[in-house]
Amino acid sequence: MPLLILSVLGVALWLATRSSQSDSDNSTKEDTVSSNDVTMIDSSVSFAIDALGWPYYYGMGSPSTPFEDGVYGVDCGGLVMMCAVQKGDISSDSPDMTAHDIAMNCYKVEIGTQEPGDIAYYPGHVAYVVGYPGEDGHSPVISASGGNKTTKGDNPNAYVKLFESGAYRSDFVCYMRWNGK
Repeated sequence: MPLLILSVLGVALWLATRSSQSDSDNSTKEDTVSSNDVTMIDSSVSFAIDALGWPYYYGMGSPSTPFEDGVYGVDCGGLVMMCAVQKGDISSDSPDMTAHDIAMNCYKVEIGTQEPGDIAYYPGHVAYVVGYPGEDGHSPVISASGGNKTTKGDNPNAYVKLFESGAYRSDFVCYMRWNGK
C-alpha cells in the first residue's frame, strides 16, 4: 500500500509540472485542462494511473502490447485497447483497431450510466473511462491527448492525461461499452 501511495504522489507531482503546458496540437477541441487528481480513478481500473504521462506516439499500442511497454508511447486507440486488456474486456489476441473500429465493436450507453472501463467516443478519437458519473452525468477519463498523425513521441505537450470529464472535448459524441460486456 505505501508503494501505491508513493506512486500516486509521484504521478501527481509530475503531472502538476506538466499541466501548465499548453496543448497546442489539440487546443481547438480540448475545452478543459487535464487534472492531476488521481483519486477520481476507480480502484477497478487503478492500473490506469501507470499510464499517466506516457508519451503520445501515433500508431503505437495494441491489444498485444504489454502494458508496461506503454512508456514508449501510445495513441488514443492503443491506450484504450491496452487498458481493456488489463481489465479483461478484450483479449490480447484481439485485432489492432482504430477509434472507428473500436466504436464498431461497442454499443452506446446513455450518459450517466457509463462505468469504469467504458469508452468515451469523439470523431476519430477515444478515451478510457476511469470513474463513475458526476453530477453532470460525465465521468473522468484518461486520454492519449495533444498529438496528431505526425506525433512520434516528440511533443512534450502530447501525452496520456487525466480529464475530470469525458466532455473535455467539444466534439464529445457518446459513451460506449465493449460488445459482450
